[in-house]
Amino acid sequence: MQTIPGIISSFKKQTRRIAGFASIRRLFLVVNILLLAASTVAVVPQAAAQSREGRWGKVRSIYPADYNLARPRGLAFSPDANAFLLWDPNDDLTGISLREDPVEMGDLNIPVEEALNLAFDNSSNSLFALDVGNSELEKFVADGAGRPNPSAKTTTGYNLNAIGLRNAKGITFDPDDGRLFVLNKRGTQIVVITPDSTSGYDDEAANHGRRVRRINLNNLHLGELHGLAFNPQDEHLYAFRPVDQTLYEFTESGELVSSYDLSSLGLSNPQTLLFAPSGDNTDDPSNMNLFI
Repeated sequence: MQTIPGIISSFKKQTRRIAGFASIRRLFLVVNILLLAASTVAVVPQAAAQSREGRWGKVRSIYPADYNLARPRGLAFSPDANAFLLWDPNDDLTGISLREDPVEMGDLNIPVEEALNLAFDNSSNSLFALDVGNSELEKFVADGAGRPNPSAKTTTGYNLNAIGLRNAKGITFDPDDGRLFVLNKRGTQIVVITPDSTSGYDDEAANHGRRVRRINLNNLHLGELHGLAFNPQDEHLYAFRPVDQTLYEFTESGELVSSYDLSSLGLSNPQTLLFAPSGDNTDDPSNMNLFI
């Protein structure tokens, strides 16, 4: 298992902010971990759970308190808005750009039952939320500015009862084709649902059309995982194990590729994993970062 090599880079304003906010470090919400482009990695691991030397490092932290946001409980990234969407306890949204500037969200309020199971689908420019009972997936189409619209006209609910989801701990999408990945049964299974142009993610149609696939992770003996992210750079899935602060990388067939020790970051109860552009103009535009 690889140990995080340390801080790779940071913004000057982060350095100033850390000095002024040392007493509230527990309020860090978004920790950005750099994942370099695959072309820069000289050796790709061939054995399961082999770490990739020098590939990960903490880049920056974003402080929700700087945006008058207390106790945020949900996180998504809207590509058209080029911004993170964060939920407060009252379901009001705050927008923060990749450059850490405030993004106007108006009085946008989108009630969600389970903030852990929120994700933005780039292929449909929509926000999706899985309810606490794991039986309904709600879709909120975004406007031209990338802001989800909670009005009845732009909201669709998909019945997932027949798929039998239980104790889901994260959802994510393939941005190219809209496939939905659900970290099911406390992280022991990944359920993949391919949408249909007519019925979307509706369970009966998906089952009948053989568009539901289940990936068993029990044989890996990882225990409970938390959060799920799809990386379009390598088309791998990433999930976090809170008990030992370890990030796991999987292929779409459920094969364990690598594990990464993130204990040096001191994460506390992370709720969401997602990949988004780095926000650094000096980076290759194809470089994606993992945000926690």
